[in-house]
Amino acid sequence: MIYTELNEAERAEAEAFRAEVGKLYDVRQVALILSVSTRTVNNYIKSGRLQGVKIGGKWRFTGAELQRFLSGGAADE
Repeated sequence: MIYTELNEAERAEAEAFRAEVGKLYDVRQVALILSVSTRTVNNYIKSGRLQGVKIGGKWRFTGAELQRFLSGGAADE
């Protein structure tokens, strides 16, 4: 379903979800934020130190996950 085809209630729900999730960052952006290479970010993903989701075959990360990672918190299992 395309966003423009949603009714008013569905659009409100979609907007609420977007607000809850916030901005999503890709591997390149995370590498820049962490001052590491994209290879290092991929190693963090592989080891489980950094958690993300694949959307369209590309890794994406929430701001909350980056904050958790930067603060040294453990990844949720």
